[in-house]
Amino acid sequence: MINCTHCGKTQAEGNFCEACGAKLTIETEQPKTEEPNQALLQQEAPAANSTSKDGKPLLDQVQTTSKQYWTYATTRLKQPNCALKDNEQSLTNAIITAILLAFAVSLFFFGILHTWWNDNLAGWTDGKLPFFSTMGRLLLVFIPLIFSGLLANFITFRIVKDTLSLKQQFIRHFGTLVPMTALFVVMALLSLLGIFKMDIFEVEANLWGSLFIFLLLGIIIVIIPLIHMLYVLINQQHKQSFYVGILSVIINALLIAIFMRIFISNTLQEMERLL
Repeated sequence: MINCTHCGKTQAEGNFCEACGAKLTIETEQPKTEEPNQALLQQEAPAANSTSKDGKPLLDQVQTTSKQYWTYATTRLKQPNCALKDNEQSLTNAIITAILLAFAVSLFFFGILHTWWNDNLAGWTDGKLPFFSTMGRLLLVFIPLIFSGLLANFITFRIVKDTLSLKQQFIRHFGTLVPMTALFVVMALLSLLGIFKMDIFEVEANLWGSLFIFLLLGIIIVIIPLIHMLYVLINQQHKQSFYVGILSVIINALLIAIFMRIFISNTLQEMERLL
Protein backbone atom coordinates (compact mmCIF):
# COMPACT_ATOMS: atom_id res chain seq x y z
CA MET A 1 0.00 0.00 0.00
CA ILE A 2 1.08 3.50 -0.91
CA ASN A 3 0.02 6.63 0.92
CA CYS A 4 -0.24 9.96 -0.89
CA THR A 5 1.70 12.55 1.02
CA HIS A 6 -0.49 15.30 -0.45
CA CYS A 7 -4.04 14.18 0.29
CA GLY A 8 -3.55 11.04 2.31
CA LYS A 9 -5.21 8.69 -0.20
CA THR A 10 -4.17 5.06 0.14
CA GLN A 11 -3.91 2.89 -2.97
CA ALA A 12 -2.35 -0.41 -3.90
CA GLU A 13 -0.03 0.72 -6.68
CA GLY A 14 0.71 3.43 -9.25
CA ASN A 15 2.94 6.40 -9.84
CA PHE A 16 0.25 9.07 -9.36
CA CYS A 17 -2.48 9.52 -6.78
CA GLU A 18 -5.88 8.37 -7.98
CA ALA A 19 -7.58 11.13 -5.96
CA CYS A 20 -5.50 14.28 -6.48
CA GLY A 21 -3.04 13.25 -9.22
CA ALA A 22 0.04 14.08 -7.19
CA LYS A 23 3.15 12.08 -7.94
CA LEU A 24 3.71 9.26 -5.53
CA THR A 25 7.10 8.42 -4.15
CA ILE A 26 7.84 5.05 -2.69
CA GLU A 27 10.04 5.28 0.36
CA THR A 28 11.85 2.35 1.75
CA GLU A 29 10.79 1.88 5.33
CA GLN A 30 13.64 1.71 7.75
CA PRO A 31 13.35 0.28 11.20
CA LYS A 32 12.56 3.06 13.58
CA THR A 33 14.82 3.47 16.53
CA GLU A 34 13.15 4.68 19.61
CA GLU A 35 14.64 7.97 20.55
CA PRO A 36 14.89 8.53 24.28
CA ASN A 37 12.49 11.02 25.68
CA GLN A 38 14.62 13.99 26.64
CA ALA A 39 12.24 15.08 29.36
CA LEU A 40 12.29 11.58 30.80
CA LEU A 41 16.08 11.54 30.68
CA GLN A 42 16.22 14.85 32.48
CA GLN A 43 13.95 13.47 35.17
CA GLU A 44 15.86 10.21 35.46
CA ALA A 45 19.32 11.81 35.56
CA PRO A 46 18.86 13.51 38.94
CA ALA A 47 17.18 10.36 40.20
CA ALA A 48 20.19 8.31 39.17
CA ASN A 49 22.52 10.79 40.79
CA SER A 50 20.49 10.83 43.97
CA THR A 51 20.39 7.05 43.99
CA SER A 52 24.14 6.86 43.66
CA LYS A 53 24.48 9.42 46.38
CA ASP A 54 21.76 8.35 48.81
CA GLY A 55 22.28 4.68 48.06
CA LYS A 56 25.90 4.89 49.09
CA PRO A 57 26.72 2.24 51.67
CA LEU A 58 26.54 3.45 55.22
CA LEU A 59 30.04 2.18 55.88
CA ASP A 60 31.45 4.40 53.12
CA GLN A 61 29.64 7.43 54.54
CA VAL A 62 31.00 6.69 58.00
CA GLN A 63 34.52 6.31 56.62
CA THR A 64 34.26 9.60 54.72
CA THR A 65 32.94 11.44 57.77
CA SER A 66 35.65 9.88 59.93
CA LYS A 67 38.40 11.00 57.55
CA GLN A 68 36.99 14.51 57.41
CA TYR A 69 36.75 14.69 61.19
CA TRP A 70 40.27 13.31 61.61
CA THR A 71 41.65 16.09 59.39
CA TYR A 72 39.52 18.64 61.27
CA ALA A 73 40.64 17.39 64.69
CA THR A 74 44.35 17.08 63.91
CA THR A 75 44.39 20.61 62.49
CA ARG A 76 42.84 22.01 65.68
CA LEU A 77 45.10 19.95 67.87
CA LYS A 78 48.09 21.58 66.20
CA GLN A 79 46.58 25.06 65.91
CA PRO A 80 43.53 25.53 68.18
CA ASN A 81 43.35 29.22 67.22
CA CYS A 82 42.09 28.31 63.75
CA ALA A 83 38.83 27.14 65.36
CA LEU A 84 38.08 30.76 66.30
CA LYS A 85 37.58 31.46 62.59
CA ASP A 86 35.48 28.42 61.71
CA ASN A 87 32.37 28.87 59.58
CA GLU A 88 29.23 26.83 58.96
CA GLN A 89 31.16 24.21 56.97
CA SER A 90 32.52 22.94 60.30
CA LEU A 91 29.07 22.49 61.89
CA THR A 92 29.01 18.69 61.56
CA ASN A 93 32.50 18.38 63.02
CA ALA A 94 31.57 20.69 65.91
CA ILE A 95 28.52 18.52 66.67
CA ILE A 96 30.72 15.41 66.65
CA THR A 97 33.15 17.12 69.04
CA ALA A 98 30.33 18.08 71.42
CA ILE A 99 29.04 14.49 71.49
CA LEU A 100 32.52 13.02 71.91
CA LEU A 101 33.40 15.42 74.72
CA ALA A 102 30.22 14.69 76.70
CA PHE A 103 30.68 10.92 76.34
CA ALA A 104 34.43 11.02 77.00
CA VAL A 105 34.03 12.97 80.25
CA SER A 106 31.17 10.71 81.37
CA LEU A 107 33.10 7.55 80.45
CA PHE A 108 36.12 8.81 82.36
CA PHE A 109 34.12 9.17 85.56
CA PHE A 110 32.30 5.90 84.89
CA GLY A 111 35.68 4.16 84.66
CA ILE A 112 36.71 5.64 88.00
CA LEU A 113 33.41 4.58 89.61
CA HIS A 114 33.65 1.12 88.04
CA THR A 115 37.18 0.54 89.34
CA TRP A 116 36.23 1.78 92.80
CA TRP A 117 33.15 -0.48 92.76
CA ASN A 118 35.22 -3.54 91.89
CA ASP A 119 37.90 -2.72 94.49
CA ASN A 120 35.54 -1.99 97.36
CA LEU A 121 32.18 -3.63 96.73
CA ALA A 122 33.04 -6.76 94.72
CA GLY A 123 32.86 -8.94 97.82
CA TRP A 124 29.69 -7.35 99.13
CA THR A 125 27.47 -7.50 96.08
CA ASP A 126 27.00 -9.96 93.25
CA GLY A 127 26.03 -7.34 90.69
CA LYS A 128 28.20 -4.99 88.67
CA LEU A 129 27.94 -1.27 88.36
CA PRO A 130 25.10 -0.77 85.84
CA PHE A 131 26.49 0.89 82.71
CA PHE A 132 23.50 2.53 81.05
CA SER A 133 21.84 3.94 84.16
CA THR A 134 25.16 5.23 85.51
CA MET A 135 26.16 6.76 82.15
CA GLY A 136 22.74 8.35 81.86
CA ARG A 137 23.17 10.05 85.23
CA LEU A 138 26.70 11.16 84.41
CA LEU A 139 25.56 12.66 81.11
CA LEU A 140 22.85 14.58 82.96
CA VAL A 141 25.60 16.04 85.14
CA PHE A 142 28.17 16.95 82.50
CA ILE A 143 26.10 18.00 79.48
CA PRO A 144 24.71 21.10 81.27
CA LEU A 145 28.20 21.94 82.58
CA ILE A 146 29.81 21.60 79.14
CA PHE A 147 27.18 23.84 77.54
CA SER A 148 27.00 26.42 80.35
CA GLY A 149 29.91 28.49 79.00
CA LEU A 150 28.44 28.56 75.49
CA LEU A 151 25.05 29.61 76.85
CA ALA A 152 26.65 32.29 79.04
CA ASN A 153 28.47 33.75 76.04
CA PHE A 154 25.27 33.72 73.99
CA ILE A 155 23.39 35.63 76.70
CA THR A 156 26.26 38.08 77.08
CA PHE A 157 26.46 38.71 73.32
CA ARG A 158 22.74 39.42 73.27
CA ILE A 159 23.11 41.88 76.14
CA VAL A 160 25.84 43.84 74.34
CA LYS A 161 23.87 43.52 71.07
CA ASP A 162 26.50 41.57 69.19
CA THR A 163 25.45 39.99 65.88
CA LEU A 164 27.37 36.73 66.28
CA SER A 165 24.79 33.95 65.89
CA LEU A 166 24.40 31.00 68.26
CA LYS A 167 25.36 28.61 65.45
CA GLN A 168 28.65 30.44 64.87
CA GLN A 169 29.34 30.49 68.60
CA PHE A 170 28.62 26.75 68.83
CA ILE A 171 30.94 25.92 65.93
CA ARG A 172 33.85 27.99 67.25
CA HIS A 173 33.28 27.08 70.89
CA PHE A 174 33.52 23.33 70.35
CA GLY A 175 36.23 23.76 67.73
CA THR A 176 38.46 25.16 70.46
CA LEU A 177 37.49 22.21 72.69
CA VAL A 178 39.02 19.61 70.35
CA PRO A 179 42.28 19.34 72.40
CA MET A 180 40.32 18.82 75.63
CA THR A 181 38.14 16.24 73.89
CA ALA A 182 41.20 14.29 72.76
CA LEU A 183 42.66 14.44 76.27
CA PHE A 184 39.48 13.13 77.90
CA VAL A 185 39.20 10.34 75.32
CA VAL A 186 42.64 9.14 76.41
CA MET A 187 41.77 9.57 80.08
CA ALA A 188 38.51 7.67 79.59
CA LEU A 189 40.42 4.71 78.11
CA LEU A 190 42.88 4.78 81.01
CA SER A 191 40.10 4.85 83.61
CA LEU A 192 38.15 2.06 81.91
CA LEU A 193 41.31 -0.06 81.91
CA GLY A 194 41.79 0.66 85.63
CA ILE A 195 45.10 2.47 85.07
CA PHE A 196 43.76 5.84 86.22
CA LYS A 197 41.84 5.32 89.44
CA MET A 198 40.84 7.32 92.51
CA ASP A 199 39.08 6.78 95.80
CA ILE A 200 36.02 8.95 95.28
CA PHE A 201 35.28 9.21 99.00
CA GLU A 202 38.80 10.21 100.04
CA VAL A 203 39.64 13.31 98.06
CA GLU A 204 42.56 14.23 100.35
CA ALA A 205 44.30 10.97 99.52
CA ASN A 206 44.03 11.86 95.82
CA LEU A 207 44.60 15.58 96.13
CA TRP A 208 46.75 16.08 93.05
CA GLY A 209 44.57 13.89 90.90
CA SER A 210 41.46 15.73 92.06
CA LEU A 211 43.06 19.12 91.39
CA PHE A 212 44.09 17.96 87.93
CA ILE A 213 40.55 16.87 87.08
CA PHE A 214 39.00 20.06 88.47
CA LEU A 215 41.51 22.10 86.46
CA LEU A 216 40.55 20.32 83.23
CA LEU A 217 36.85 20.80 83.92
CA GLY A 218 37.50 24.47 84.76
CA ILE A 219 39.25 24.93 81.41
CA ILE A 220 36.26 23.41 79.58
CA ILE A 221 33.54 25.18 81.54
CA VAL A 222 35.06 28.62 82.25
CA ILE A 223 38.41 29.39 80.62
CA ILE A 224 37.76 28.42 77.00
CA PRO A 225 34.38 30.23 76.87
CA LEU A 226 36.11 33.31 78.31
CA ILE A 227 38.91 33.08 75.71
CA HIS A 228 36.32 32.89 72.94
CA MET A 229 34.43 35.86 74.36
CA LEU A 230 37.53 38.06 74.66
CA TYR A 231 38.74 37.06 71.20
CA VAL A 232 35.51 38.28 69.61
CA LEU A 233 35.40 41.49 71.66
CA ILE A 234 39.03 42.39 71.02
CA ASN A 235 38.71 41.77 67.27
CA GLN A 236 35.67 44.01 67.23
CA GLN A 237 37.59 46.58 69.31
CA HIS A 238 34.83 46.67 71.89
CA LYS A 239 35.45 49.47 74.37
CA GLN A 240 34.28 47.50 77.39
CA SER A 241 35.70 44.07 76.56
CA PHE A 242 37.14 43.67 80.07
CA TYR A 243 33.80 44.21 81.84
CA VAL A 244 31.89 42.23 79.23
CA GLY A 245 34.23 39.29 79.87
CA ILE A 246 33.58 39.55 83.60
CA LEU A 247 29.84 39.68 82.91
CA SER A 248 30.12 36.46 80.91
CA VAL A 249 31.92 34.73 83.80
CA ILE A 250 29.24 35.89 86.27
CA ILE A 251 26.44 34.63 84.01
CA ASN A 252 28.28 31.35 83.59
CA ALA A 253 28.59 30.96 87.37
CA LEU A 254 24.86 31.65 87.78
CA LEU A 255 24.00 29.07 85.13
CA ILE A 256 26.23 26.48 86.81
CA ALA A 257 24.50 27.19 90.14
CA ILE A 258 21.10 26.78 88.48
CA PHE A 259 22.14 23.54 86.79
CA MET A 260 23.56 22.27 90.08
CA ARG A 261 20.26 23.02 91.76
CA ILE A 262 17.94 21.60 89.11
CA PHE A 263 19.81 18.69 87.54
CA ILE A 264 23.10 17.87 89.13
CA SER A 265 22.27 17.72 92.85
CA ASN A 266 19.45 15.20 92.38
CA THR A 267 21.58 13.12 90.04
CA LEU A 268 24.49 13.05 92.47
CA GLN A 269 22.16 12.04 95.30
CA GLU A 270 20.84 9.15 93.22
CA MET A 271 24.39 8.04 92.45
CA GLU A 272 25.31 8.18 96.15
CA ARG A 273 22.37 5.92 96.93
CA LEU A 274 23.48 3.61 94.14
CA LEU A 275 27.00 3.41 95.57
